[in-house]
Amino acid sequence: MKLKTKNKEAFFLVIILVFAAITRTMFFVGFGLGDDSYYASTSKLFMENGFKQLSLEFGSNYRIGLWIPISLSFKLFGINEVSFVLFSLLSSLGLIVVSYLIGKELFNEKVGLIAAFIISIAPFDSVFASTMTIDIPTNFLLAVSFLCFIKGIKSSKKKSITYYLLSNLCIIWAYFIKFPSVSMIFVFILISLMNFKKIKRHLIFYIILSCLFLTSFLIDYLLSGDPLHYFHQEMKYGPKPSPFASIGSWYFKWMFTREMSFGILMFGYLFYVSVFSIAYCIIKKMKTSYYLLIWFFTIFACLEFLPMGLNPYMVAPRFFRYTHATFVPAVLISAMVLYSIWNSAVARFKKSSILIKALFSIFFVLLAYTSLLEANKLANLYKDSFSDSKQAAMFLSILQPKAIYTDNSMLDRFNFNTKYERVNQTFPSFNIGFQKNVIEEKNYSVLSNISDAYIVFGGSRAPDINPILVLNAKNFQVPSSWIMLKEIKKEVEIYRAESLKIYFIKVNQQK
Repeated sequence: MKLKTKNKEAFFLVIILVFAAITRTMFFVGFGLGDDSYYASTSKLFMENGFKQLSLEFGSNYRIGLWIPISLSFKLFGINEVSFVLFSLLSSLGLIVVSYLIGKELFNEKVGLIAAFIISIAPFDSVFASTMTIDIPTNFLLAVSFLCFIKGIKSSKKKSITYYLLSNLCIIWAYFIKFPSVSMIFVFILISLMNFKKIKRHLIFYIILSCLFLTSFLIDYLLSGDPLHYFHQEMKYGPKPSPFASIGSWYFKWMFTREMSFGILMFGYLFYVSVFSIAYCIIKKMKTSYYLLIWFFTIFACLEFLPMGLNPYMVAPRFFRYTHATFVPAVLISAMVLYSIWNSAVARFKKSSILIKALFSIFFVLLAYTSLLEANKLANLYKDSFSDSKQAAMFLSILQPKAIYTDNSMLDRFNFNTKYERVNQTFPSFNIGFQKNVIEEKNYSVLSNISDAYIVFGGSRAPDINPILVLNAKNFQVPSSWIMLKEIKKEVEIYRAESLKIYFIKVNQQK
């Protein structure tokens, strides 16, 4: 018995989700990115004390959109790598479903399925879904917001209020994960201007939006005395702007080259397909693509050109993960164009339908193969660079508790692995900044003052953590009285200067 069309589409969507879940499990990375120690420790603090011990003087502490889901995950499943990244992982799978629903809403189910498939094979999503890359949950929420906004435009007045409320709740949630999420509002304003005849209907959306943000400003005022305290503290402590002349090409490089991403195409060749698709939409004047083009170009313009200083021209700081904000609309545009070309080819060359199907099948197979190939390289890079500190932390956790001397990244991993129950081991017994004054200044002479403790040399921490930030023994003569407890032998890489070694220093035995 043949499946009905709706059942068939649902079946294929489930297959895509299962495939995505399998690949994300295969490429699982876990704890270890730059801000992970802050996200994990703050979520634990929030789980135990709520808002009581979160100082609002540090802007990032406002990120309740993270603290609530991560702390809930910790509460349900304990503090471990899976529970830590569960919010990001579920968001990644959710993004596949939302991309399908947007494609279905704007075009049809087949466009939605193509978009869902492309998201499922994207190297960035396949790998970073299993990390606390906060851009994935943020972009999932903004995609849901976009979907609800579009459905609100098309629905009856009563239903539109519900959709607009959901859309705004997603914006405010994303706002309390990443402040720049508010740039999505410009997308909605431009879409509203396109539908100016229905502006009264759209006013409901902006009234709800205003009420939610005014409420957040009021709460901020009551707590801090400044209605824009979140914004001011983020500007004070967040990454600083840079001259456009020096970083203007970075997003293009992350989209299309291997130059700034360890020789890996983090999005495969998917942005190449998007460039062709965007050009196709503009040349063909495809009205059905206008909402998506507005979404893509508005977000890209904000990321690329938003001025934060004029003399010289300064722009917002940028990191490779920010590129993901443009990826969802780019994928949806690609899905729509691929389906349009398919339809045109089938209608024009009816006698060659088998050949057309074969060519499209080959195209999607190649797209999937090249994407998963890059994903595998990306996953192996992060897994390998995180493996040393992970293995060392597991080993140290079974030893008798004593002070541990090493770099901050290694200590962060140990604290996480021991569920923050043995942090007393990670504070040096003498009052110096061990990371800066000993490791980075190569002031190894003070190591003679260490007694009855463990010391960790070498190994890798992350692809972007330079070995100079790690305590290395290459230029240090290890005393014969030190006992080597473990060595993790790995090949030397740009992020690993030497194998990781753990020593035990007896009481008053240094020579």
